[in-house]
This record gives sequence, C-alpha cells and structure tokens, in this order.
Amino acid sequence: MPHIFTPDTSVTPTAWKMIRPLRGEIFTLPRDVLIRRPGGDAARLGGASWYLLSPAGANVRVNGESVFLGSRAVHHRDEILIEGERFFFSTEKLAAIEPLPDMGHTVHCARCKQAAPAGGPAVCCPGCGAWFHQNGEYDCWTYDEKCSLCGFSTALGGGYQWTPDLEGWS
Repeated sequence: MPHIFTPDTSVTPTAWKMIRPLRGEIFTLPRDVLIRRPGGDAARLGGASWYLLSPAGANVRVNGESVFLGSRAVHHRDEILIEGERFFFSTEKLAAIEPLPDMGHTVHCARCKQAAPAGGPAVCCPGCGAWFHQNGEYDCWTYDEKCSLCGFSTALGGGYQWTPDLEGWS
C-alpha cells in the first residue's frame, strides 16, 4: 500500500514517520493538496500511477519542479514540497504470499524457471516485480536472502526497505 513519509520533529535527530491514506486511496496533505489513484479505465487497467492534485495558489513542488496546472503524476521516492514542508511518496509494497494472478500467459518462476500455475501461492518481488514460487514444495522466494534478480530482501513480513534517510534526507 502506498504511503507518505513526513519528518517527525518530536525526536532528535529528526526521523521520518510513515502515514497511510486517510480516506480510501486518497492522501490529504497540507493546503488541500491531494494524492490519489486515477479512477475509471486507468484504475481498471491496473495503472500504477498516482496523481498529485494541487489547488490554485498553493506553492507545490515535486522533485524541485513546480506543479503547473494543478496536476502531476507522482512515483516511488518522489519528494513533495508544500509551502516548504517536505514529504516523500512511496509505492513500496511488502513481500507477501498471494495467489499468482492469471496473466493470460505462462509465468515462470524467476529462481527455478519452472512454470508457476495461476492461482498458486507465489510472491511478487516488491523490487523488480518478478514472480517466485512459495508453496511448500518450491519455496523459491525464501530460498535465498535476496531476490535473484534485483537484490531485494526476501524476508516475508520484514518491513519496508526504503526510507528518505537512506538517501541522505534528514
């Protein structure tokens, strides 16, 4: 689930705290700035984009660029400044065992390269999006400490791996 990081000034040195959407899949930030998933066909087609909507007159920047015409797509690790207040947007997901969706074609496990049946227990790597068996017979996701393709940690329930301080933001 997407989330926002905001500075936690109640601790020294300043740390980052995570907030979740306040209403469904909409984040409400200061100055009535919203971040939301698109509706209609864009949502139905599985688009991963999120959009920042800014009211007229709000001083909003994404990655240092002004938001023109009140709308802009936002992505994982984007910095958002609202009237000088800093936030970071993240779409990082936690690794979890889930039924492999039917994608209309054969999906091969990224580790063992064998076909993975639709509906079978599998894990989608949050780092690269590759699918792995995780069914007791083939525990390909947890076979090693890291994803065989991108190096993402394979700990189930291990928590989020990206925070703004990892990139030097304090």
